[in-house]
Amino acid sequence: MHIIQKTISGIKTIFLPMESSTTITTQIFCHAGSIYETKETNGLSHFLEHMFFKGGKKYPTSEVLNKLLDGIGAEFNAYTSDYFASYYVKSSPEYRATGLDVLADMICHATLPVEEIEKEKDVILQELQMYKDQPRQWMLMNAKKRYQWDNAYGRPILGSEDTIKAVNQESLIAHKSALYTKDNLIIVVAGKLINQEAIETTLEQEFAHLRTKSNLQKTLYTWYKPSELQSQLVQWVHQSHVICFAEGISLKDEEACKASKILANALWWTCSARLYSELREKLWLCYYVGAWHSANNDFWQFQMYAGLDKDKLQLGLDKMMEICKSIAHESITQDEFQLAKSNYIGMLQMWLESSDELSDRAGSRYMMQGDILPLEEIIQQYQAVTYDQVRDLSSLLSPNRIYTYSIV
Repeated sequence: MHIIQKTISGIKTIFLPMESSTTITTQIFCHAGSIYETKETNGLSHFLEHMFFKGGKKYPTSEVLNKLLDGIGAEFNAYTSDYFASYYVKSSPEYRATGLDVLADMICHATLPVEEIEKEKDVILQELQMYKDQPRQWMLMNAKKRYQWDNAYGRPILGSEDTIKAVNQESLIAHKSALYTKDNLIIVVAGKLINQEAIETTLEQEFAHLRTKSNLQKTLYTWYKPSELQSQLVQWVHQSHVICFAEGISLKDEEACKASKILANALWWTCSARLYSELREKLWLCYYVGAWHSANNDFWQFQMYAGLDKDKLQLGLDKMMEICKSIAHESITQDEFQLAKSNYIGMLQMWLESSDELSDRAGSRYMMQGDILPLEEIIQQYQAVTYDQVRDLSSLLSPNRIYTYSIV
């Protein structure tokens, strides 16, 4: 994995050539997620993401934009997270200039027309209603607020009905002006690179007039823990959905953070992992079950989740706690460790075999950690994780440290 880092027109730009690839992905990341919002502006970052698709100076409407990209068979999408927003175009290499041109027009020259803002309010309100009708997603949104409380880190990225309806052109322009600046952007180009020099020239020209410095800081995170270990939301559902949180390992402690990912992998990711084999294969309590370790610059946690038979919710919760208690007291076995470790390394290589996956993971890491590592080095780091490192983290899964939230 070859990495080329440059600063072009004041913007950190990363090239990731993949000679065997048949595609190219251009992706722009911006520190413009929901943690840059207040209670009154909650959802503004996500709303702005939608509005970038409504046209700029060169491609004035979404119809023009869609026809152009549909005509070259490109993938074109975006997402907003707590920490950043991201926009990408993936296409065959001969259309690399088109993808870059579209993204530059969106970011630098979005017109944000008033009539489109009013229309998009209805679209985003329907997106919010869609999640309310999906118990698993609604559980995640409510659990996030319960565990991180009513602040910029706990509120839903989409916003609320009231804040969505309150969005106007003035607020969107102000948000864009404050955050979409050269120091806040990362551009990643991954895949089959043809004429990199021409790409660099285009970047230099297209982003030359963008503002240099951001003038909006993220909200400071304050740790919050609920007063009760268990809570429920009563809602009509065919099955109960539960998620469990336990404080994990900081992203700044990279070695321990990698060990925590392997520990979480031993809980679920393989079909022989404990949560999957016990809850699904032996007790037939669920269809979906999972676990992972999530960490960023401000908070970090183990998460476990499942969709359980409503009449057997407590049985399922008891079994999850029994598994966690066993790991907390005795850790996982050497065999479980080796399986989880090799499985994670194998998946990591598969995750990075396409230009869009490579671009997204590299850009996301840079946004969160300020650097990017070759795949070979990342694999070596995971290979270096020892059983003792994982065992030392096992007590983090003690049931008296685990908070649960369920929809029943």
